[in-house]
Order: sequence, then C-alpha cells, then structure tokens
Amino acid sequence: MSSDALGVAVAAQRRRVPKMDRPAFERAVLVLHGLIEALGLAGFAGSVVQDGKPRLLLRFAAAPGFAHGAVLKVYGDRPRGEGPLLAAWGACGVPTPLVRYGEAAGGSWLLLEYLDLTPVDLSSSGACAAMTDMLASWGDVMHAESSEAAPFLRSLPDVMLPRWRQAIGALRRVDAPVQRHWAVLAERSYAHGPARPLHGDLAAANLGIAAGRLVIFDASALAGPAAFDAARWAARLARFGVDPRAAYERWAEREGLGPAGALLGVECVLEAGALIAAHPDVAEALLRVAAALLDENETLAKAASRKADQACDHGW
Repeated sequence: MSSDALGVAVAAQRRRVPKMDRPAFERAVLVLHGLIEALGLAGFAGSVVQDGKPRLLLRFAAAPGFAHGAVLKVYGDRPRGEGPLLAAWGACGVPTPLVRYGEAAGGSWLLLEYLDLTPVDLSSSGACAAMTDMLASWGDVMHAESSEAAPFLRSLPDVMLPRWRQAIGALRRVDAPVQRHWAVLAERSYAHGPARPLHGDLAAANLGIAAGRLVIFDASALAGPAAFDAARWAARLARFGVDPRAAYERWAEREGLGPAGALLGVECVLEAGALIAAHPDVAEALLRVAAALLDENETLAKAASRKADQACDHGW
C-alpha cells in the first residue's frame, strides 16, 4: 500500500477516537512517520484493527529482524508496560511474540513480529482444561518480579475498580442480586498481597496458535496479586460452560496459589456485568458463584458490610 493508504487508515482511526482522547491520538500520529523511518518499516499492509482507542495499530510487510513483517503499536498518552513485560517474559521462555519497544513524545511504541495466528481451542471442557494447564505452567515465571517492566506497570486497583463499578451499574440496572458490601471486598481483593507483574487481560482474544505453539500477547501490564490472572481467566471460562471455581483450582494447584476466595468472586461479578445483556444465563450463573465466594466467610462479609454502611461513597 502507498503512503496515501497509510493516511487513509490514520484518518479512519481518528474518526473513531472520542474527542476527549484526541490529543493523545494526535501525539501518536506526530511520531508515526519518524518511527517508520527509524525502524526501517516498509510495505504498509493496513490497520490491524480500527476502534475508539487513542492509538495506532498498523501492519508492515517488511521490518528488519522480523521474518514475516511486523505490527507497530503507537500510543500517545503515556509510556506503556506491554513492551517491557512481553520482552521480559520472552527472555524467560514464555511464548510471546518477538518485540521491540521504546518511548516517543511522552508516549510509547512497540513493534511485534507478525504471526499468522489461529484461535485457541476452547470448544470443550477438556480443551479449556488443557489451555488452563498450559497458561498455569508459565504462571510462576510470568508473575516473578521484573525490574525491566516494574516502572511501567499500572496498579491493579486503579485499573480494575472503575471497570468493576461499571459492571455493578450494569447489573443493578436489571435488578440483579448484587450486595453492597461486595464493593469493599473488591477494593481489598485487588490490593491484597505483593504486587506482581500481571498480564491483566487473559482471554481467548489475546491468545493464539502459531506454528503449533501457544502465543500470549496484548498484555495490559498491571501490578497486583499473582492470583489475579488465574481468577480473570477462570471467570471468563464460564461462557464456555466451565465452573470458575474448578478452573481456578486447576490453575492454582499448578502455580502454587492460594485457594479460591474473594478475588475470584470479584472477577465473577465483573464478568457477569460484561455478559448480563447478551448472555444473561451465564451472568446469573456467575453471580451465584460470586455470592458463594464473597459471602462464604461470614465474619469477613459482615465486616465488609459494616464498612459499606459507614462509607459515604463506594461508587454505588
């Protein structure tokens, strides 16, 4: 494709970006051509995706050091942890794409090898179990401290609590059975224990198979309790008919995590909020699991309930 095609792709993405995020997007655009030249990229092959996010995601057919071309991500809002984290994981053997990364104009960029990916198989309980085992086998490496990535990781509570409150709002709008004190347990769970590097968004969409091997990509690059990735993955398997408690326990046994508890319950609530409109039956099942986990410790639940009653505002 020509440079005209690149301009058309940038303009198409610009139209989708909300006005409040437009300054960050324009900063990404300002550094784009300089990055293309500096990285030796050629053969623009189109946008990988066009959405409302204030970043560019572009494919190039030729990139030095990348056998099949590369995907360039450019962010204009702040330095991102995805590049440092994927690079650190890859150096330790975790199956991630080859990556280069850097900073530019207050934002960041990363260059990922282009891979012809096929979707992971989650079509049966056996396939879900096998994928859980595969992810869990890398858990202790993924969640080990990383001096390279640590400065760029975002706090798990800062990222997840606003999303969790949005999920609660969606559930309350349909009169789903949610409890007020769950908000206190969410705050505690996301901040509990040592902050370790996390993928933060493990889902089928961020996994793929290339040349017969699993590839993990598109990390949110967060810092929080090591059990979070297992809990998020387990809650998301509910849409494939898997009990989140069984999936979490399977992962936890392999990585050496603690038992399922409030964190898994909190993630089940979040996933229920995301699914309540399109898949109400799955959302209802998730809420039943959440209630069992969040209220199983009566003393903790009562203490959280008292705190919720005393608080002026927990986002409800």
